[in-house]
Amino acid sequence: MEQLEYDKTGVVEALRSIAERRGVKAVKERSYTGVSGLKHLFDFTLVRGGDDVKVDVAYSRGVVDEKGVIAGYAKLIDTGAQGYVLVAWPRLSGEAKTLAAHYKMKVIEASTFEELERAFSTLLDGLKG
Repeated sequence: MEQLEYDKTGVVEALRSIAERRGVKAVKERSYTGVSGLKHLFDFTLVRGGDDVKVDVAYSRGVVDEKGVIAGYAKLIDTGAQGYVLVAWPRLSGEAKTLAAHYKMKVIEASTFEELERAFSTLLDGLKG
């Protein structure tokens, strides 16, 4: 379990570094209270111009299952966040892809850091600046 957390932390820090190098502020999160009264924590928020995009990383040694998608969607709905992206490392399962598509969630899948940097950079380029 410690290795899983360390690996997820490494992915989160790599994404924050990519954002900062590209001139996008990547703010470590504080908790947000949803309409349910529950507190939610996103991995970080991208801030550029008028854009505010919450980012979560769902990490697995195999594939990310639908629980990662459901958890992200619950936070998204409860907090009313306008911008959200789920980064799935290394990829979503078939069921999770179906669920993410149904929820119309923005998802980035990547199994190498090169793929991750390319996909995340494309997202960053789309932010207002």
